[in-house]
Amino acid sequence: MTRIQEPRPVNVQLSRELERRHQQARRNLMKIAGGVRYLARQGLAFRGDQKESGNFSQLLKYKATGDAELTSWLKGHFNFTSPELHNELLKLMANTIIKEIVSEITSMPVVQFALIIDGTQDISGVEQESIRLRSVDADLQPKEELLGLYQVSSTTGQNIAKVACDVIPLSQLRRQTYDGAADMAGRLQGVQAILRKEQPLAGYCHCGPHYVNLIT
Repeated sequence: MTRIQEPRPVNVQLSRELERRHQQARRNLMKIAGGVRYLARQGLAFRGDQKESGNFSQLLKYKATGDAELTSWLKGHFNFTSPELHNELLKLMANTIIKEIVSEITSMPVVQFALIIDGTQDISGVEQESIRLRSVDADLQPKEELLGLYQVSSTTGQNIAKVACDVIPLSQLRRQTYDGAADMAGRLQGVQAILRKEQPLAGYCHCGPHYVNLIT
């Protein structure tokens, strides 16, 4: 006697189909994220004069060669290759790297580091401050890590100091080094003065490379 297979409930079928689509989206998104990571790691531009001629578009075409699932999926998901997604993925990767750097520094038996800040304007005229940390590892080897470029609304000492406080903990800050501009090195309203009010142990010294530039 042959047993007739009962049809699965509609909600079960829909649930399994939804799970299948989620797994497919996850696999293809990881491939896209891999392309973003590769271009960022190599310091290559994502887009060219035209979208189709950019590095990211060409890299995806290469990755899709022989990958029927990725080829089919990309045709119906154009927003997953948009500049907005690139920026979101880059921010997530940057935050992960920063967390790893901070975790490595804070795992040292004695947690102490120096702060280096320098600013410049990008091609659009937006002021950005680079924030770096310098520390010594367990083998007494100095290490310097770039945490990132942070956009500031103004270059006053108060504003730049606020950005620094938002990025790093001041409890283990022991040294500051910047250029000699008033907004950075000022005795009353400079970044170094404001941070020393919060952390008196964070002494200031003029940045060595800036000294060389002044001499030459």
